[in-house]
Amino acid sequence: MLTVSSIHIYPIKSAAGFSPQQATLMSKGFEHDRRWMMIDENGKYITQRDRGCEVLVGLRPEITPDGMEITIPRASQKFRITMDDVYAADPIKVTMKGVDCEVFPAPEDATQALSDFLGRAVRLVHMPEYSPRQTDLNYSKVGDDVSLADNFPLLVTTQASLNKMRSELGDQVNMMRFRPNLVIADAEPFAEDRWKLIQIGDVTIEFARPCDRCVIINIDQTTGEKEPAILKGIIAHRGGNDRKPYFGTYATPRQLGTIMVGQKINILEKHAGYGVLQGISHRPQGTQP
Repeated sequence: MLTVSSIHIYPIKSAAGFSPQQATLMSKGFEHDRRWMMIDENGKYITQRDRGCEVLVGLRPEITPDGMEITIPRASQKFRITMDDVYAADPIKVTMKGVDCEVFPAPEDATQALSDFLGRAVRLVHMPEYSPRQTDLNYSKVGDDVSLADNFPLLVTTQASLNKMRSELGDQVNMMRFRPNLVIADAEPFAEDRWKLIQIGDVTIEFARPCDRCVIINIDQTTGEKEPAILKGIIAHRGGNDRKPYFGTYATPRQLGTIMVGQKINILEKHAGYGVLQGISHRPQGTQP
């Protein structure tokens, strides 16, 4: 029986997250997930992919009743942001993956603290729920919405697929390198490659496309240390026909509601598999894509 193994929410894009026992699934993804991000002086969003920004793994946001508290471990510094202060500012436009969306800048003290932390001028911004951002129409419906996540509202992985990668690449490959939102237990390795629609209680989730991975999986999400062999290993064992590394699947909520750890999962619909992944799900060690 498939069950929910864990839930992961990352309030600030590319910063540390938290793992609740239950979470509310909204159209943009889990409530609070990636509703904040940092931008540079040119309005470009900042992630762990940017030089020197692997330190974002140490930035720890905590949701509070009136906003968010952020801990900067290096400076042993905490500061609070209230949503009243955020929404008192004028909104600005940012572009995410070619789509413009409206965000609100955080107060100046947050901007200064985070700029000092990263050693560069940055600005923390928040996306309100009403600000639309259309997902890729090649894999979505008109009106499908996403937060400040890279591409889709959810990233789903399975424990079995991780175990398969660990058997090939070693224990340094842990789940948090892949920054999933939803981890599923008791599946066969890479069974998610053929799932189309799943049900968790009253919630339904439609799978969109496999997730092509970037250099962030080389970054240990606890220490910030880099290990380039991780990405190379994923390419060797899960490299698609386009030679991109794949692990996990993007998904879109269809029926909203609450998801809890331990909850049973039903597979409502399957498909024949993604063309880009044909023939690679169980590639033997030592072979090449």
